[in-house]
Amino acid sequence: MRARAYRAIVDRIQQDIVDGRLQAGDRLPSEHLLAEQFGVSRAGVREALRVLELQGLVDVRHGYAGGAFVAEPGHSPILGALQVSLRLGQCSADELYQARLLLEPALARLAVERAGAVLAARLGENVARTGQALARGLSVSALNREFHAIVAEVADNRVLGVMMQALQELLENLDQRFPNAPDVSRCAFDEHGEILAAVRAGDAPRTETLMRNHLQRLQGRVRRGEGARTPSASVPAVNGSTRLPAEAARAAAD
Repeated sequence: MRARAYRAIVDRIQQDIVDGRLQAGDRLPSEHLLAEQFGVSRAGVREALRVLELQGLVDVRHGYAGGAFVAEPGHSPILGALQVSLRLGQCSADELYQARLLLEPALARLAVERAGAVLAARLGENVARTGQALARGLSVSALNREFHAIVAEVADNRVLGVMMQALQELLENLDQRFPNAPDVSRCAFDEHGEILAAVRAGDAPRTETLMRNHLQRLQGRVRRGEGARTPSASVPAVNGSTRLPAEAARAAAD
């Protein structure tokens, strides 16, 4: 009976979100009210909320003004699955790049075809700031990530965008532990400039090809970094982030 009631809570809230009866930011009834409504213990209500949170449908906030709220649509479920897989050694940084290699070149082509002028302007500003930072000897990891985030945003495909956002956030976590070496940053800058030139020319197929070549070179650095990897090289790290070989992580961060 308890299991059926617990599933009923999950199914009802899912359906209310799909049907628009619940909107992002709406607060759900308290645990006490949900328990009364569905005839289940408060422990059962908490289990239902845990499942909904893992699905990315609900945010559970603690403390003052806490409670359960309908979540904004996002990439959290995909990101969570990738983080767990990495920590358990079920996938590698190389496999992240295989996925990225399939997604991002297509997004680059789509962005040029849909809004080439907007893409050129935004990438041009990014590349200019990156060049200035390099000239001053500053880290450009965040700017490199921004370059790729712009491409995904301008492509305006929500399905591909959510997947890329999850990959980018995971790679950002790696980058915070293993900053790019200067030669890697300079190489990425040069290749970003080539991609920008193709975007400015309105050449969507060439943009796609250059992005693929760029990612393949990055993937090659990942593979070289993982060559010395032991079975325990991907392990849980502090605060839920993931620790990978330094060379692989440096390449992954672009």
